[in-house]
Amino acid sequence: MPGGLYIEPTIFDVKRPHARIARAEIFGPVLSVVSFDDVDEAVSIANDTEYGLAAAVWTGNVARGVAPFARGHGVGQLLR
Repeated sequence: MPGGLYIEPTIFDVKRPHARIARAEIFGPVLSVVSFDDVDEAVSIANDTEYGLAAAVWTGNVARGVAPFARGHGVGQLLR
């Protein structure tokens, strides 16, 4: 944008779930991606935050990925 401020959309591959970039509320086109080994670990990571207004699960197997996560996660809104 000529004469304006533009921030490029950015994706962070976060190696530690407690890294600041994964825990801070960022206002801008930023996505922090935290990988996990199983659903229990994903739920634990997702529930260990002071935020948690929404969550998204990207999976190739909805029955295995979304349903167990939705049962264990204390989020107000689950997008799938």
